[in-house]
Amino acid sequence: MKKAKNLAKGISERQEPGPKSLQLADASLSRSTLVLITLIAIASFGIRLYHLGSQGLECEEFYTIPAATGHHYVFFTTPPEARPAYVPVSSQEYRQLLTPDSEKGLRDVTDVLSRNVHMPLYFYLMHYWVILTGTSEWGMRAPSVIFGTLAVLMVFLLGKELINSFVGILSAILAAFMPDQIYFSQEARMYSLLVFLATSSTYAIVIARKRPGYAWTYILYALTSIAGLYTHYVYVFCFGSQALFIWIISFLNKEKLRPWLITQLSIIAASLPWIFVALDQKQTSTDIIAWIHGNPTGGSILGEIISRITFLISVPEATLGWLNIAAAYILLAIGVMSLCSERATILLLCLWVIVPVIGIVLMDKVLGTHAISVVRYWMVITPSLYILIAAGVRKISRASYQVPLVAVLTACLLISAIWTARGQLRAKIDEHLRLGRFIDEQIQDRNNEFILTEGSNAIPLILSYYTRRNMNILQFGWAMEMHKQQNYVEVMKNGRNVLLLTSGSSQAIKVLESSNYRHTGGPLRFGHVTVHQYTKAEDVPNK
Repeated sequence: MKKAKNLAKGISERQEPGPKSLQLADASLSRSTLVLITLIAIASFGIRLYHLGSQGLECEEFYTIPAATGHHYVFFTTPPEARPAYVPVSSQEYRQLLTPDSEKGLRDVTDVLSRNVHMPLYFYLMHYWVILTGTSEWGMRAPSVIFGTLAVLMVFLLGKELINSFVGILSAILAAFMPDQIYFSQEARMYSLLVFLATSSTYAIVIARKRPGYAWTYILYALTSIAGLYTHYVYVFCFGSQALFIWIISFLNKEKLRPWLITQLSIIAASLPWIFVALDQKQTSTDIIAWIHGNPTGGSILGEIISRITFLISVPEATLGWLNIAAAYILLAIGVMSLCSERATILLLCLWVIVPVIGIVLMDKVLGTHAISVVRYWMVITPSLYILIAAGVRKISRASYQVPLVAVLTACLLISAIWTARGQLRAKIDEHLRLGRFIDEQIQDRNNEFILTEGSNAIPLILSYYTRRNMNILQFGWAMEMHKQQNYVEVMKNGRNVLLLTSGSSQAIKVLESSNYRHTGGPLRFGHVTVHQYTKAEDVPNK
């Protein structure tokens, strides 16, 4: 017990130069810290791998596959010149969009992304990854597991460098096992990579300020920042918060600004080539944009901010969830107050949270969206929140209590992490696997039955991925285009039975009813997808 107390006391102190005896103690502590962070990293990696492929792919993940393989997969309503010349009409043809093609390269990936709303780095990496591993749930999600684990290590390094080893260890535990960190580390999207790059670039800033004479620190900051800007548009807000910090703290401390000016201009210059692609994206983004439309009111903005942060820093779903929330916010507040005397540290961490939040709110105002409710965009601020909470624990805990306190916190978070990985806590919202099995049971005769999809462009991809039968699939927008040229019933292969799959409101219902089809089944809900069954009027028995 005495040894544990001494370890806790040592970890909670700063590792600053001092007498020889103190330096020897720090060397021993470094070995202990290394063991702890290694165990945390291994546990973090293991939890993220646990049940990795047990939950079906979500709608967002289906967009990753054809984008990474370089296949166009979206039918655009506007502008006409953006529409692909060929649109698949069967599940077998759609499966080709989910299959890596050796003849497709990064140019094809860029061409797909020019009609998308995303930056290219993650998809470039996935382009080569799917060639090696295929497109199974496990294979698609494995890179996010790796990036999520690397982010945990970077959070430790940043917390240790900013404050001390205790804060580094505890903030790493929070990053390793918080439910949302597990959720997005088990999703085939770029958000765990985004957290890793945001933390890495911030760490590079801290190191560069402590060692201003080393050019490699500025190069590291430039490379991680460029990578972040090419990963997701929301990284712009993170970059903005870093730039504000650098300029404010440099003016306050009368530091040389030339190295930072050159570095930041280099980052901006390296990001300019994508502007031309972004202009193309703007023309077609309304067909595939995933944001919730509608400007939020002032009251709902505050509510959304509180709600998002609550789920990022606590586990409200747990037993006594209100106590969990209260403890998290109290520790966060104490952490902020405890660092007020450390001007540079508190400025860096607070700007890291405030600027992205303001940026997302302003983005909603300009674009007429409700992106503030999309939790994945908030992931970029989580490292700062975890370091502030860890600083709060450091402030209120005696050294003798820190080890048991951290042990209890780790155990609770570990349970939450396991539940999240198993889908018992914050499960994947889509039910695509169950939808695929249902459709397989319904399709008996391909010549007389077909699928009509409306809304999400991922629905045909979902069916081709999770169904075994080959079936006719028509995307409603494309069918309407063909309707201008020939009879609508002919476009639909003269099928007697139609399964209409929609996400959101539907115009296809009126078109089917006007084409002599009657509603004979449904609606059935499978996550965000609703299924209706229609049959030709002459084939419906009279009641």
